[in-house]
Amino acid sequence: MKLAYAALPVVTIALLISGCGDEVHEDIKKRVEKRVEDTSNATAQIQQAQQTPARRKIDMAQMVRGSRVFEKNCIACHGANANGAPNWKQRGADGKFQAPPLNGKGHAWHHPMDALKYTINNGTIKRGGGMPAWKGKLSEQEI
Repeated sequence: MKLAYAALPVVTIALLISGCGDEVHEDIKKRVEKRVEDTSNATAQIQQAQQTPARRKIDMAQMVRGSRVFEKNCIACHGANANGAPNWKQRGADGKFQAPPLNGKGHAWHHPMDALKYTINNGTIKRGGGMPAWKGKLSEQEI
């Protein structure tokens, strides 16, 4: 929405100098139209990016390895179907956030891979969560 207002100063200036000669008027009109078009394109791209989940390249062997790692290390908190805790958005009795779903119903899918790796390596205890740090316990490939 903010991008739509970006063209407002240009339109205002164009209206103020509309009394100038036709050549100046046409030049300004073209610039304003271009600015409005650029703003509309940028707005559309942002909206599309917000609605499109991040695509990840994953092969079948990686899926099998990941499944084994999940079963061994993650299932206790995130659940057998990666459903997470029922009230994962709220703090538990211990004051910590519960394990979120990892099956696409939570929010992990939209985070960059580097952010996910950081969370797995360092855990979430310092940020109010209950996830332990897995650095040194899981290999880079397992993460």
